[in-house]
Amino acid sequence: MNTMFLHGTSDLLCFSLNDISYVPTTGSSCNMIVGIDDIGMKETAIAFPNPFSNSTTIQFNHTLNGATMNLYNSIGATIKSINISRESVVIERGNLSSGIYYYQILQENGNVLNGKLMIVD
Repeated sequence: MNTMFLHGTSDLLCFSLNDISYVPTTGSSCNMIVGIDDIGMKETAIAFPNPFSNSTTIQFNHTLNGATMNLYNSIGATIKSINISRESVVIERGNLSSGIYYYQILQENGNVLNGKLMIVD
């Protein structure tokens, strides 16, 4: 049996069997389902340079609007909280000691990006 998937749709398509073939249906009975929702673009955050001494830039693959980035130390204490509404954010070392830090970016749509930064002397 050949199955045909319809390219470019994000809707779930339902087909029912008549006497000859499967046909699209809008009824409550469904013999075959094809298609899945588009997952969309995978969101990424890349820090460079990493490790860093003075500052690092975290670059996103698209503009974040209304996101919040929390920076945590190695024991999980929040060190900084930064509002983000652009495609990148610069993290200044300031008075942070050398070591490993973790960041979590919470977006308005509920998506979360996580990453690790290393500060060196």
